[in-house]
Amino acid sequence: MESAKKESTSYIYPPSPTTARGETAILDVNQTRDKIVYCSSNIVIIRDLQDLESCETFNEHIAETTCARFSPNGTFVCSGDIKGNLKIWFAKDPQHPLKKAFDNFLGGRIRDIAWTPDSQRLVAVGEGQTQFAKVILVDTGSTVGEITGHSRTILTCAFTPARPFKLITGGEDFNVNLYEGPPFKFKHSDIKSHKNFVTSLAFNPVGDTFVSVGSDKKIVIHETATAQAQDEILDHPHVGTISSCSYWDNKTLVTSSMDKTIKIWDLESKKCIKKLILNSNPTVEDMQQTSALIKNGICSLSLNGALNIWRDPLNLCDESLPSEVTIGHQAPVNVLLYSEPLHALVSGDKNGRILIWKERKAIIPQGKLHTKSIAAARLSVSKKGAYIASTEGVIKYLDLEKEAFIDQYEANMFVNGLAVSNQDEKLCFVAVDKKKILVIYDSKLKTEFNLEFEPLVIENSNDDTKLFVGNKDGIITVISTQNGEILNKLTHKVGTKLTSLAISNGEDKFMASGDSSKNIILWSLADYSKITEDWVFHSASIQSLEFRNDNEKLISAGFDNSVILWDTHTHKKESELRHVHKGGIFRATFLPHNIVATSGADNLIKEFTI
Repeated sequence: MESAKKESTSYIYPPSPTTARGETAILDVNQTRDKIVYCSSNIVIIRDLQDLESCETFNEHIAETTCARFSPNGTFVCSGDIKGNLKIWFAKDPQHPLKKAFDNFLGGRIRDIAWTPDSQRLVAVGEGQTQFAKVILVDTGSTVGEITGHSRTILTCAFTPARPFKLITGGEDFNVNLYEGPPFKFKHSDIKSHKNFVTSLAFNPVGDTFVSVGSDKKIVIHETATAQAQDEILDHPHVGTISSCSYWDNKTLVTSSMDKTIKIWDLESKKCIKKLILNSNPTVEDMQQTSALIKNGICSLSLNGALNIWRDPLNLCDESLPSEVTIGHQAPVNVLLYSEPLHALVSGDKNGRILIWKERKAIIPQGKLHTKSIAAARLSVSKKGAYIASTEGVIKYLDLEKEAFIDQYEANMFVNGLAVSNQDEKLCFVAVDKKKILVIYDSKLKTEFNLEFEPLVIENSNDDTKLFVGNKDGIITVISTQNGEILNKLTHKVGTKLTSLAISNGEDKFMASGDSSKNIILWSLADYSKITEDWVFHSASIQSLEFRNDNEKLISAGFDNSVILWDTHTHKKESELRHVHKGGIFRATFLPHNIVATSGADNLIKEFTI
């Protein structure tokens, strides 16, 4: 009996936070619950700091999210996006229902959010069209004062930790402003201390002083009463933009910097007492975009999206590396494979990142990495390796046991599709935009087949004698792997662009073909007849097709955001998952125990029991 249901996720592989070179980011922590919140794509992620594989998502933003902060009491999260929309939602409920939504709150990108310590008011700052900040009552949305005094985008903000409430802001005009309220009104400004963007602000636990840091690499200590600079830390300064500052206690400050370090400062002596590093040979990817304090520790964010954790940092040796590093995808995940012998997932995204997931922990392969979007990927015949092609035409072999790229071939052509030999680990076939199929053996060009059309999708027969190649006109051409001779032409649907092909496992029994007009056809490879043309339940382009190992089931993923399980014997739809990924699904693949993994435009990989 067929069934359809809304998404019921059994597991989510956490993505990394969104980062951009030269821009600071935001991590926020609720230390009581030991949770961290951050933004990725157009969703917001909450993770458990004691179990970083645990992940919850908030999906109500349409635009790319930019910042999120817990309320001090831990009940709510407030998040903002690039369009200036603000949403307040429940943090503890796993469904994260919405409390309040404010469209076009600022009229431009929201850069930071701060709550008053009673969790009743909040401020959002950023790139507004007529104002750069607004303070509101959380329950009603009513404005509480007017934030004036800045001439350019406000980048950072903070409230005093206790009454009487004071608000500080800093931004691209190099100013640090102080406001008193409620209602909040401009009171003081420091326009002299910083010579470049003010990137982060923090009050000490008492609230009588605060620190400002910036792109000018300065750490300035201010008196809260007047906002004027009292002192500056000059000992062993950072040599790059300082992206964040946090008080460990009244006497200790933690900063992160794009110079690839975290530093801990003694505020009485104004000395650097500890430097924490990410790598003994740091690269641009190790630039620190922000940091946040966790229970007896520090969590920082690298440019490559890695979350780095140091536990008990005050007692660590100088230049200690993080004890935990976790990474995920920062872009839509358009490739997903499962290696049964190694119990590992392989995923690839539109930034060119490839990850190997073992026991649900991501590993970046060793070797020279892809730099452009992943176009196609296939497991080798052993299932212990994978051929991975980027859009720029670089085809790499990934050894999944060694967790390393071993060799590559540079085609310098746009790759549309990839098929692998079912007999030889070293052989693969690459469909490229120059009306060619490249035959690659041991990472060298063996031969090429010239075609009269551009090959868009490609599959290989189980005996390695035939290639099945689809084009934009709905024709599947059967080609000999020996000499490129055309053996047959099959009409899928006239005039429909083919987007996916799949061949049954172990024997050439079935073929499935899907197109951009939502059609799926099941074929008999014995005589190339159509078994059924009735699989038209998707409402958008078919993104992927895959047979289960026993060939009794076929799974399809559509850009309509649904996954359908088909029975190849009854030719019926067996079940359906809807609303799986925001922005569409790219891939669905079978895992053991009736589990399906999917990947999508929201940077996520999900598992479902189906």
